[in-house]
Amino acid sequence: GEQHRLGAVLAAQHRAGVPGPVGVRLRDAVGAGPGTGRVGVLVAGLLTALVAGLVGAPTVGALVLSRFEAPGSESHRAATALREEFGTGSPNLLLLLTVRDGTVDDPAIAAAGRELTAELAGADGVAEAYSYWTRDASPVLRSEDGTQAVLLA
Repeated sequence: GEQHRLGAVLAAQHRAGVPGPVGVRLRDAVGAGPGTGRVGVLVAGLLTALVAGLVGAPTVGALVLSRFEAPGSESHRAATALREEFGTGSPNLLLLLTVRDGTVDDPAIAAAGRELTAELAGADGVAEAYSYWTRDASPVLRSEDGTQAVLLA
């Protein structure tokens, strides 16, 4: 009832060009011409992006982390120690090798794993490569069921 009548009155006022309850029509607030509002919004958006870029540019360096390690963190200190003391760093390549039959401890599989690790270590641009088979069968580099092992370079 009452809401329907109020809606009909507002619709009639709108058709007649009478300002709505706020007192200003949207077209008058944004611009009189048919494309003026779009251009104004575009210009305002571009100006906002420009100002945000100028204000935020000096802070970008403070927000960027060193890959996965935040400066000063324990992992960053460990990576620095590895690089300085042992001439190595974080691996860039991790291969998960899965055995179809048997386990990664089978003699033929272990020999193939050592051979693959040595081949990768000798590749151009590879500083170091190691795997389950070249790190004394470390359980950290082997799955619990023995069907997978890790090779890092």
